Amino acid sequence: MNHFASWLLWPTVAVAIGYALAILVGYSGGVPILDKLLDRFAGFTEERSRRLFDRDENGGTLAGVFALIFTFICIFLIPIALIFLLYWWTPIAGVIVEALLCWQFISTRLVRTTAIRIFHAIKRKDMRSARRVASSFEDGMDNADEESIIDASVNYNAETTPAASVAPILYMLIGGAALGAFYRTLKMLSLRLSFDENDADIGRPVAAAEFALDFIPARLSALLMLVGGFILGFDVKNARQTLNTDRKKGGANIGWPRACLAGLLNIRLNGSGAIGAVGEPTRPIENEDIMRSMRLHMETSIVTVIGFSLVRLGLFFASVL
Repeated sequence: MNHFASWLLWPTVAVAIGYALAILVGYSGGVPILDKLLDRFAGFTEERSRRLFDRDENGGTLAGVFALIFTFICIFLIPIALIFLLYWWTPIAGVIVEALLCWQFISTRLVRTTAIRIFHAIKRKDMRSARRVASSFEDGMDNADEESIIDASVNYNAETTPAASVAPILYMLIGGAALGAFYRTLKMLSLRLSFDENDADIGRPVAAAEFALDFIPARLSALLMLVGGFILGFDVKNARQTLNTDRKKGGANIGWPRACLAGLLNIRLNGSGAIGAVGEPTRPIENEDIMRSMRLHMETSIVTVIGFSLVRLGLFFASVL
């Protein structure tokens, strides 16, 4: 087997195993262990970047560029070299280590668990519990009514489809667990740097890189959601129409999965703040929409991992025949 064929085969197996572990097992405590470590790294990178560069005319921008390059070297280049050495030593060792790493970067089950908890809390009229869970991903839920919590939950299922499922799977199938780790860390670093009101420049390089990495997954998510929606029997025709009219509302990237989901379920998603509403409703939003959107998220992740794994395996067989 040549090196190209090996690169096509073994990482694909690792991602498939990692996805299965993420879906079937989940994480201890509900949060991936590596997420905590990567968040600490993001905090360390932010601190060092600010210390190294004074906040003069270009200091903020230089600090942001340094943070981006430092993260790329430490989280992508070094790990991918180590994983390559493992595959060179023995493919089995490489698959095992990379599968365990991939397991940590796919948050599909976490989204599913959150949706189920809110759904059942609302079903038994336990608004206190529903608000508490919704507050983990949305601000201003302390006194939210039932409809607002449902809207926030469905929005969450739509917005996390690219970030929690499609993008990690796609990038890990391209660059292995190392690229998945870089994508996750970049998200954390962007959150830390983008809210600095005293120095907006520091967050711009990282935000630009994040936008670039989200550009294709956001649009790909909408396409794959149409496939998942067709499998689940949702309104694909209406989703296509909603995408044409509302896909740019609330942001160049995040509007795509939100508009697609609203169209598939024939509902209106109001969102919060500057996100904006999408969809032309034919019925009011209801508690069952939380479960429908969650199933669509799950189906989209399955279509993603199967579809792109088959592409890689097709290239593998073409290279060895």
